[in-house]
Amino acid sequence: MIAVPAEAQAIINHYRMTRIPHEGPWFAPTAKSDEVLEGLPASRYAGERSLYSAILAVFTREDFSAIHKLLTDELWHFHGGWPMELLLLYPDGTGEKKRFGSNLAAGESPQILVRAGTWMGASPIGPDDEVYTFAGNTLAPGFEYTDYIPGIREELFSAYPEFVDRIAELTREEES
Repeated sequence: MIAVPAEAQAIINHYRMTRIPHEGPWFAPTAKSDEVLEGLPASRYAGERSLYSAILAVFTREDFSAIHKLLTDELWHFHGGWPMELLLLYPDGTGEKKRFGSNLAAGESPQILVRAGTWMGASPIGPDDEVYTFAGNTLAPGFEYTDYIPGIREELFSAYPEFVDRIAELTREEES
């Protein structure tokens, strides 16, 4: 087990973060609308949904974002630390890797939109085990655990053979 980097631990302590079940990173909810989604868009959900929700999160080598998909669009916001690589696997069988960070010259983006139904996973990139990423995620409509679908390693290998190595890195063996 790799220790959480000191800077990351300070953020985790400051926001009183806990680990996201199954997915893995540390998080703290920061906003959730009191208004509820209504009408046709609400019909795809199995219950009430807030108009939006937001969290802050810390990702480390060990506490990475395991591959999953959501029923809602998710907007990622970079706040600090090291950049991350997001693996996005689309419903049409294609996929891509995106760099998430603040160095525009290196091809990083400080915001990344992940559309509903896209498999996603992410981990910090850097030279040693001291790397971490501090980020925020905003969802509209708001997140509910029933909207979270975990990725199963063998099923993803079969559906996305071009990304087998990265899928293996972004799934936990005990969950597959």
